[in-house]
Formats: sequence, structure tokens, C-alpha cells
Amino acid sequence: MKMGYQDEVAAAGSGLASYFSVFHKLLENKIAALLAVVRRAAEAEAAAGARGGGGNRGGAAALEAARAQAKQEVAALVKDLRDSCEQSQHTYLHVQHMLHYLGNQRGGEALLAVAQQLEADVAAAGPSLPVWSMQKLYAPQGSSAAQVEACNLIGRILQAGPEGTAASDVQRLYGLYSSAPEEAVGSGGDGGVGSSARRQGGSDSGAASAGSLSTAPLQHPRLVQALLACIFNASRPPSSDLLTASADLLARATCTRPVPIQPPKLTTTTDTQQVASQQRQQPGAGSPSAEDPAGAAAATDRAGESRRITETTQMLHWAVGVLSRTHGRFTEEDFAMAPQVKELPSVMCGVIWTDSASFFLFMLSRLLRVPGSR
Repeated sequence: MKMGYQDEVAAAGSGLASYFSVFHKLLENKIAALLAVVRRAAEAEAAAGARGGGGNRGGAAALEAARAQAKQEVAALVKDLRDSCEQSQHTYLHVQHMLHYLGNQRGGEALLAVAQQLEADVAAAGPSLPVWSMQKLYAPQGSSAAQVEACNLIGRILQAGPEGTAASDVQRLYGLYSSAPEEAVGSGGDGGVGSSARRQGGSDSGAASAGSLSTAPLQHPRLVQALLACIFNASRPPSSDLLTASADLLARATCTRPVPIQPPKLTTTTDTQQVASQQRQQPGAGSPSAEDPAGAAAATDRAGESRRITETTQMLHWAVGVLSRTHGRFTEEDFAMAPQVKELPSVMCGVIWTDSASFFLFMLSRLLRVPGSR
């Protein structure tokens, strides 16, 4: 395609998509336009923050207008992507692979969100089962067998939807994450803080061990909906095992940073030996913080995530217990736990999901301390 004729080719319609190089060039233009929209929105947010946020009415109105415009532009670009790729599976997969690959780069979260929106739109417009079942195809080359199996199970859950999720799939997915070593489960590709040799590679050093798992695939909107439906089901309360599995997965999905999977960086034995030799020669090499401040910070972040996961899991179990006591008496523990709900969006979403009048009456009694409400 000659430079300068992109608009003319785009106006010719999707028929030219059969020429793959033309299709790829048009895709590059659309992704560049998406990044430009995201950049303008980020600049508007930064400008509003510099002015003191929503402190003045005019600034707040301008920020809302910028957000609305960005949302409209992104929606239009996603529609263009869908129209250009939904005719065939190979063009759709190419678009998704491009979005996921670029989304794996630093600051690429917006492109992952676009990939998920495109996925939902294509599934809604045609047969949805093939669309949802492609999750394992998005795992980077070199992902561990456990990671590929996790993506496969997630695809099965997405296929079934929130109303038809199989408890066995949820429990198998939970088994993969709960059985992996703690240091091998993380929000990024290397499952948190790996060895010093792996960290020498910088942001691209997502070296995956045989059992490493990323929580990024859990952070899929449709999967979160399915887990909420498993936990908060008024007509069919979850079994103890299903509640444990769903609560743990939901907590992992909502309490870790949305860092996508990174493919492993290939290193040679010589590279690893050179890195180890350099580290032994550095002063203070015995101290993790002195040896690698970034690694120490990552360890602190991981500890914070672990604490939030534990708190969220406990709150999910508590909320299910409160919802089951429609006509029961609330305890002092219930009243002590209630204020924490507002700090945990996943728990509040679950309560709203059930549309439970009993819980909201309980919250009202908690605020008013109605006599006899316990």
C-alpha cells in the first residue's frame, strides 16, 4: 500500500482485508489512533491534577468532557476494529495478538482493555463459544504448562458464562493457583520477585519457571462476573469447597496489580554465571535491599498484595454468612466487619449482585444502631 492512501483504502471497505499487508497497516493506524486517544485522556487527567483536581467547577466539567470524548473515540475505534476483523478467525486472532502483545508492554493496560471490549463485542455479534475459548492462544510463547492450563480453564468458564459456570472448572483453576509456590504466583510474568539473575533483565525479564502463574488472566471482566455469581447466589448457595475456591480466585483477581503475562527472556548459562559473579563482587551483596532496591520494593508490594488477598477472602466468606442469615440475629463481629465492606469493591459488588434486601437492612441498622437489631 502506497503511503498517503490509507484513508482511500479504509473507505474501500473490509474487502481489501484479504491483502494481509494492507490489513496489518490499517491495524497499525487504528492502534496508533487508540494510543493517541489514551495519551490525550492521560494529559487531561494530569492537567486536572495540577489544577487541584475537581476543586473548581469549571475544571471538573472540562475533565468530565474530556473523559466522555475519549470514551466515544475509543468506542468508535473498537467498532472499526470489529468491523475489519470479525469476518474471519485469522484476522480476528491477528488483531487480538497485536493488542495483547502491545498490552504486555509498560503502560499497555489500555490496549488490554480494548482487547477485552473487542472480544465482548465480537462474541455478542456472532457465535460466542469460539471467541471465549481462545484464551490460551493469548498466552505468550514460553508460558508454563500450568499457565496454559489455567488459561484453558478460564476459557471454559468464559464460554459457560456467569449463569452456567461449572464448579469443577472453578475448583480446578483454584487448585492450580493454590498449589503453585507462593513466589511463583504474582501479578507479572515471573510471578513476583524471582532470582537476582532474572531481575537483571529489567522490565522484560519475566522469566517463568515450570510452575509460575500470573494473576493477569484472572482479571477478565467476564470471569469476575462468573466468580461473583458462584459466591453470591441466593437461589443456590455455594458449597464450602466452591466458596473457598471462588473467594480465593476473586481476591487474587481484584487485589493484584493488572500486570499482564510477560514471556520469558532467554538467558545462557554464561550470562547467569557472569551476573552471579558481578553480584558477589558488589559490596553489601548479602543484603537484599542493598543488592537490589527494586527487588526489595517488589517484595514489599507482594506482601501488601498477599495481605489484601487474605482480607478480601475473609470478607467474602463473612458476607456470604451474613446474607444467609436473613432472619437471624447479627453478632458483634458482624457489626465490626460491616464498615470494611466499603474498602473492598469486590465484596460490595457481590452484595449488589444478589440484590439482597436483608444485607442492606443490616447495613442500615449498623449505621443507626437500631435497638434489637442484633
